[in-house]
Amino acid sequence: MHMNKGEPFMAGKFQNAIIINVLAGVLIGSLCLKFSAAQFTYSVISFIAICVMLFCKQKKRIYWPHNPYVNKVIVGIGIFYSFLFIASLISKDFRNVQWAAAYSGYALPFFMCWWVREQVEVDEGVKWGILVGSCVNFGIGIYEMWSWPEGMRVMSLFLYPNKFGVFIVLIMPVLIYFWNKEKNYIIKILMGFVCFGGILCLYGTESRSATIGLFAGCALAGILFALQSREILRKKLIKTICVSVVLCLVLGGGITFNVIQERQGVSKWGGERALMLEASYEMWNDHKFAGVGLAHWEENYYSDKYHPEKGEELELGYSHNMIAQFFSTTGILGGIGYLLFLVITFTSIFQIMKWTYNKTAAVCLMAIFCGFTIQGLAEQTIIYNTGARIYFALIGYLFAICHDGFKENIP
Repeated sequence: MHMNKGEPFMAGKFQNAIIINVLAGVLIGSLCLKFSAAQFTYSVISFIAICVMLFCKQKKRIYWPHNPYVNKVIVGIGIFYSFLFIASLISKDFRNVQWAAAYSGYALPFFMCWWVREQVEVDEGVKWGILVGSCVNFGIGIYEMWSWPEGMRVMSLFLYPNKFGVFIVLIMPVLIYFWNKEKNYIIKILMGFVCFGGILCLYGTESRSATIGLFAGCALAGILFALQSREILRKKLIKTICVSVVLCLVLGGGITFNVIQERQGVSKWGGERALMLEASYEMWNDHKFAGVGLAHWEENYYSDKYHPEKGEELELGYSHNMIAQFFSTTGILGGIGYLLFLVITFTSIFQIMKWTYNKTAAVCLMAIFCGFTIQGLAEQTIIYNTGARIYFALIGYLFAICHDGFKENIP
């Protein structure tokens, strides 16, 4: 068969695109599957391989994409983790510095996923990486629901049910985004079943923080989108948003109420969370500027000075509230740094809702941010390595997708 001169080149580019998408799937899928302590290493290796493919095979020029909203978020990330480092250095405790370095490393997937998606379209690879990771996690979770004794909470590949809940809060909006975008009806049906499996697993975790985070986050994202886009919304879309918000509130409220009814004793109302908040405040009150140290919340909580008289739970390693966690361990420096990071990220996403044509991706981005932040008011989120990495990877990827559809002359 005769082949034109350009055909081998085009075939080579097509093969490279497939390989890059597979690598992108491994990058994101490795973060979603907690099967090994080296899971992040596989993501880094995939990222390096993509860079090699882009610059050695396709001869792409290295450049920094112009995205004013991402630049703001990068500044927010820099402020937050710099303040953690400064507070840790002030403490003159090397363990605190090590923890600050570890926490800041959790943000690396943001840069990896954002930069890769700005260079090349890897949506198919990311979609299948997320889909496979979700199928495995939800499949194991549903198996646990069927096989474990009554009263046991499901956790899939994660160490604790609440950490499985963090994964569900982050992954469900993206699954819905890809479901909405999918044109192949067979895959669309498959993704619908995966989403349903995610809701079942959420119920099985009995995690109220995850339930409230997911549904309140999605509802809030819908309301914020309606406020930002009120001038261009049609009646049909307004009705869709209203129905979606009501559905989120009903589902979230129903699951939360059912979990509360099934709980007994202290855990019925959140365990020692109120006591931990009180102790965290006392820690901050005594160490206002730089806190007790990132590595020392647990030992302070169980010390004679700060441990509540009514406290009974053992091995509580964090305050179950990220704002209280950073104020108590890194003082005003870390606490203000975290709040600035949240405000900068929120305002950037809210502005993107107006300036991108890809409104669905912007709503998904806001739902992930709101859900993760809300869950962080009662659970370990941004200091949980797997959860933080998935969070940063997803928002980095979605920021890049929203950049695809930016209108001209953005401020």
